[in-house]
Amino acid sequence: MERTWDDVHHSPIAGGPFYLANLLARRDCWDQDRTRIVPQKRGDGSYFNTISGSGRAVLRSRVADALIWRDTLTKTVVCADAFKEMAETVGCKGWRFREIAVTDDR
Repeated sequence: MERTWDDVHHSPIAGGPFYLANLLARRDCWDQDRTRIVPQKRGDGSYFNTISGSGRAVLRSRVADALIWRDTLTKTVVCADAFKEMAETVGCKGWRFREIAVTDDR
């Protein structure tokens, strides 16, 4: 996209071109013994799941061969260190990465 619109400031966003991505790869990845997932109610009465607190851990057996995916329960985008390194190497801007734990199945 050569131009995109800023709904807050009602003007085009400077720069470009811009690229969109739709991450379709989904995995059920959270270690639910170490990650507190809670339902949240939207204004329209529907619900979504979110992570509460700072504890986050994925199960190694569910993510061993993946580079980037969206969790099926929370819709959170998660990636492996290899993807993070690739994104940084090519200069992706606006991405924020946070380290999370990887645990073995019990």
